[in-house]
Amino acid sequence: MRVTKATIKRLYIDAIMKYQHSEDEKRIRKNVHTGGKGPGGWTGDHALLEIYCEDGIMNASDIHSFPPAPEFDYKGGSHYNSDMWANMDEYVNLMLQAQGCNRKVYHEPINNAVVSVCWA
Repeated sequence: MRVTKATIKRLYIDAIMKYQHSEDEKRIRKNVHTGGKGPGGWTGDHALLEIYCEDGIMNASDIHSFPPAPEFDYKGGSHYNSDMWANMDEYVNLMLQAQGCNRKVYHEPINNAVVSVCWA
């Protein structure tokens, strides 16, 4: 089955809303661009999407470290945004599979503010 970039874009917008807990679809939509058509031109035509990590979209390369909080029985730890993006990739790939598409997509951080989405 042939899947268009528009389908991938719609699925990633849904995934961002779901996994990054955002309900403002308009703000998300304005930062998710079809590959080769983003205003910054970071990804070129080879990418399916060029996503700008702005207006509440978390970038894929941040690591958040949290100190211990013994009063809450919390030993401390780290949160990697890349884990969340991997979950979004998995969600999109599951939706593609449900539509009969055998191909998979993945995200790739370009810099601290741009994420590329390509075919695996």
